[in-house]
Amino acid sequence: MIKAKLDHKKDICEIEVRGKIAEITNEVANIVENVYVTLDEPYKALYKRALITAIKEGQLLE
Repeated sequence: MIKAKLDHKKDICEIEVRGKIAEITNEVANIVENVYVTLDEPYKALYKRALITAIKEGQLLE
């Protein structure tokens, strides 16, 4: 289970994660995919490129 609390006025993001690694990984993958599906071009290409760059540069999956 993933719970996120965002407060853009205070620049705060709190994330609470519970469960097995496989469940959490699956839930995160679903979130990423759902964001991608809702985007229109050229934003899909930009989003995909940003994710790939973040993974390659070690900003994700460290």
